[in-house]
Order: sequence, then C-alpha cells, then structure tokens
Amino acid sequence: MLRIWAEQVRSGQPMSYHLSLGIFGGPNGRDRRILENLISELNEREMNNTM
Repeated sequence: MLRIWAEQVRSGQPMSYHLSLGIFGGPNGRDRRILENLISELNEREMNNTM
C-alpha cells in the first residue's frame, strides 16, 4: 500500500475517497469502517462550520 500511496502523491492529483480507504483502511480493510466513520464526521463538521 505504501507504493500506491507514493504513486498517488507523485501524480499530484487529489486522492479519491475509495483510494484513501484502500490505502489507510488497514490490513485487508480491517479498519475501513472506522475510517469511513471518521471521514463522514469530518465532512459533517466542515459543512456545519462553513454555514
């Protein structure tokens, strides 16, 4: 996964939601649900702060 992350950084493109989950979701996606919840919460807080 480190190689995939490094290629993404080198490309200069923003990382997609699904790629983020794949890279940072832990071995075999073990922590994917936790990461999904975190991203959802951060997005919700960001929306509430901008209004």
